[in-house]
Parts: sequence; structure tokens; C-alpha cells
Amino acid sequence: MQPHVTLTFTEGCLEGRDVVLDHCGYYVVGRSTDCDICMPADERVAGVSRHHCVLVVDPPAVRVRDLGSRNGTFLNGAKIGQRSSVTLMDNTGLEDFTEFPVHDGDELRVDKVVIRVNIEREDDTPSPSN
Repeated sequence: MQPHVTLTFTEGCLEGRDVVLDHCGYYVVGRSTDCDICMPADERVAGVSRHHCVLVVDPPAVRVRDLGSRNGTFLNGAKIGQRSSVTLMDNTGLEDFTEFPVHDGDELRVDKVVIRVNIEREDDTPSPSN
């Protein structure tokens, strides 16, 4: 079985949904319709930026980077990025945001949306019982 990543929405407007990422690539999360993982355009996700964060997926490796969101991106409760108030006021270039490794079972939060990351590796396949 080829490794893949499953995002499980555990809280917020997409609760109960799963998204499987089985190809290498960049997956942008946000409210804009051009995002790979698009939040619905309603008041429930008003704190999610149009282009909030990006998941860099090369199964089984996953990294996350904030894209200069207004309210920040959280990994296991720790803020990993957010644009500064200076950027908010003068709209100059965005800071260079760091990528953070994501591990199996980690939780991402963008506004009120919580996403559990499940990383299945080739060696995670259960062995047949005797």
C-alpha cells in the first residue's frame, strides 16, 4: 500500500469530513475558491484567511507553513506563524515563514477548524494473523 495522508476535520464547519492526500505536492488551506482545501464562505470561518497555510506533502513526510494569515496557524496548540501587525497596517511584503514537520496524530488549527493529521506509511499495513 502506498503511503498517504488523511486530514480528519474534528472541530468546526467541516467536522466529520476526511480529505486524503496521496500525491506529492503543496496543498493550500483557506477560504479562497482556488485553495486545494477550501473552507465554506460563511461567517463560521471568518477568521480563516483566503490563503491561510500550506501543507507540503511527500508521503509519508508532511510539513506545514503559515502563509501570513491574520489569525495564525497552530500545530498541537503552538502558534507557528501569523503576519505581524506592521504587515497588517502597511501591507508590505510578508515575512518568510518557517515550515514545521507534522507527525502522525498531530493537530492543526486554523481559526475554529481543527484538523487531525493521519499519516499512513507502507509499513503500517497490519500483518496477517496466524
